[in-house]
Amino acid sequence: MVDTKDEEARRLPGLAELQPEPGGKVEASEARLYIRANFDEMTAARDRRVTWQQIAEVMKRAGVVRQPGAPLDWRQVKALYHAEKYARDEAAKRAANPKPSKQRKGRARRPREPLGPLLITPEPEGAATAPKPRPAPSPRPAGTPASPYAEHDRQMAEKKRLQEEIERAKQWNPYPAPQRKDETE
Repeated sequence: MVDTKDEEARRLPGLAELQPEPGGKVEASEARLYIRANFDEMTAARDRRVTWQQIAEVMKRAGVVRQPGAPLDWRQVKALYHAEKYARDEAAKRAANPKPSKQRKGRARRPREPLGPLLITPEPEGAATAPKPRPAPSPRPAGTPASPYAEHDRQMAEKKRLQEEIERAKQWNPYPAPQRKDETE
């Protein structure tokens, strides 16, 4: 049996030595906290078609920077905004649809109630034998062909006729090449 931990360590060098940070959960960055605090205003700005570049510029003027201290790029602002949006959507989904609590082993399940008798209504007399009327065909505008493919067939025939005419024109030569004396003899 192969040890799973050794297999993972071979695939990702250094992964086995990593330990979680003390304190467990990683704190949100300054930029993420700023976006969290101003999320509704940013959403309203995006609805007004404010660009990510403009939002990044406002955050730069407010002094919000990345961890190393460099100003935020608009792509990073967009990514942080969508991460916060996703986190809020997931939290809302969890609040709306809580997981059902697990049943205790000692409790018996409540039996399902039967559906009751099935109601089958018979068809009225004569309904099965009488054919259903078909809707009347819509009148065709004047000049439209009876077959839906007639126009296509006409175009293809015209194309073929033109191609044959071009071939005949290529074969016809009003100036035949003069024959040489040695060819005639």
